[in-house]
Amino acid sequence: MTAGTYTRPNAYTQDWVKNGSGSSEDFEIDGTTLVKYNGRESHVIIPSTVTVIGKNVFFDYSFIKGVTIPSSVTTIGENAFGRTELTSVTIPSSVIIIEHGAFQEIPGLINIDIPSSVSTIGDYAFFDCRNLTSVTISRRTHLEENIFPEGVQINYRD
Repeated sequence: MTAGTYTRPNAYTQDWVKNGSGSSEDFEIDGTTLVKYNGRESHVIIPSTVTVIGKNVFFDYSFIKGVTIPSSVTTIGENAFGRTELTSVTIPSSVIIIEHGAFQEIPGLINIDIPSSVSTIGDYAFFDCRNLTSVTISRRTHLEENIFPEGVQINYRD
């Protein structure tokens, strides 16, 4: 194989697909669910074969400063990015569900724009993001409990 990142598109094939950032050992993917990140890159490009970012994939990885989420992703799992050092995140319009604690305890997040495609945001999704000041969201998005820190300005796009 040439240099670059390779992921196994599903559990039934031995063919590697070049995408993402890091090496072939960086991403553990089961079908289309990213289940583990073993890399050390500070900016992660999630492979375009991923539709679900699984539970705790990047949790407590303080070296993660940036992430590119592909438009193939529909679900951001429980605690997926919690306790990272992200300074911004772009949630693609393909995302439908943001689960419990997905972005909790990220001090670098200041503003977040949640696309109208997101139908549900789980409790504590952005909990204790102490510098988060502004969130743009759809009125149609179902919000569970304690999603945002106290005092965050909520802007509705519709």
